[in-house]
Amino acid sequence: MGHVAAVLPELAERIRPGRLGAGSESFERSVAQRLGYLLTRAGRGDLTGPLFRRLASAGPAPWVGLDPAEGGDSGRPRPPAKRDSRSRVIVRRAPEGFLMKARPWPSSPGAPPRRGRSSGRWSRT
Repeated sequence: MGHVAAVLPELAERIRPGRLGAGSESFERSVAQRLGYLLTRAGRGDLTGPLFRRLASAGPAPWVGLDPAEGGDSGRPRPPAKRDSRSRVIVRRAPEGFLMKARPWPSSPGAPPRRGRSSGRWSRT
């Protein structure tokens, strides 16, 4: 997953949104969800409109893990998950080597916003 995420910002320059949406029928829905999520996080959400419209036209999408290798129940404790409601992707950890430009990682639901730093720790000021 890290390799895909590392080259995606460069490849995004060649993506045509309409063709991306039309071509999404050629591969598994979960792949389209993950691609839409990664493009959005790379700051290229402008390319994902047709893709997400095509996904929505097929009905409610199931939640999928960003990294398929992290799927399944191994009996080990799993790291906390972040969920992206637009792509319906569950993110347990950010892909290595991927610069997330779109927005910072969301905080826990119900947690107050973080506004400053002091002594190396986030403060709630």
